[in-house]
Amino acid sequence: MKRSDWPCAIGLVLALGCGKGMAGAPQKRPPNLAPAGSKKAASEPNFAADPQGAGDKKADDKKADEGPKFRRYAEGPLTAADFQMELPNPLPSDAGLPLVALTYAELRFSFHYSWSEKANADKSKPEKTGSDSSGADRTKVVTAWPVDLTVFSSLDRKRSWNSQSASPRILDHEQGHFDIAEIQARKFQAKMDQAIAARKYLGKGKTEADAVAQLEQQFKKDFDQAIDELTRAQRNYDLVTRHGLDSAAQADMRKQQQAALAASAPKEKAKK
Repeated sequence: MKRSDWPCAIGLVLALGCGKGMAGAPQKRPPNLAPAGSKKAASEPNFAADPQGAGDKKADDKKADEGPKFRRYAEGPLTAADFQMELPNPLPSDAGLPLVALTYAELRFSFHYSWSEKANADKSKPEKTGSDSSGADRTKVVTAWPVDLTVFSSLDRKRSWNSQSASPRILDHEQGHFDIAEIQARKFQAKMDQAIAARKYLGKGKTEADAVAQLEQQFKKDFDQAIDELTRAQRNYDLVTRHGLDSAAQADMRKQQQAALAASAPKEKAKK
């Protein structure tokens, strides 16, 4: 049996909208702006693989969001410098009101996996020898399983814009959208930790790539659910606060978000 721990980075994106002389998800956007709640791949699956098919590698947990384009939530509160996309001209509108900002937050994850290779134990099928056109040994079955997974929220600076970057009110509402993304990331992290501990995910195939691809599809189903929950939370935030115009509701929602962040804050590992 061969076994190896290799990293894999996959991303799912959720575009979060804000802005209306206040802030809020528009019903219509220019072609270069994704509608609020749309889902698409943040990047093609990035499997770090040793060409020899053996050995251990460290996870590059910055691979999914390295460089100035992206910033993780853990880097601190939003600032005017985080909104780097050129302002649309004209500004989009919703119900006759101009949209003044858009925050493009993303929900991403990376994981390590292990894999094993052994002879096909299915005796109902005649055993074959040799390899198929892909070079895979048809008598072998490769099994892959995750050993850890990290969920995180990040901001795509190049897709975020703010026409009133000097307004504390607009920035606070935008921060609320980013906070919601982080709250969902932490919530889903806890769910995935439990699922991995229970060995919920298991991919099989003729090759390591096939087995990991099956894992990817299993993850995607659960991540789609997480993104749907996040979309509903973002829309509710704009609905309750009237996109930030209702100052009392905005203040109350921000308190709720801060309480949720405090309750879900990652616990520091005890020093040995």
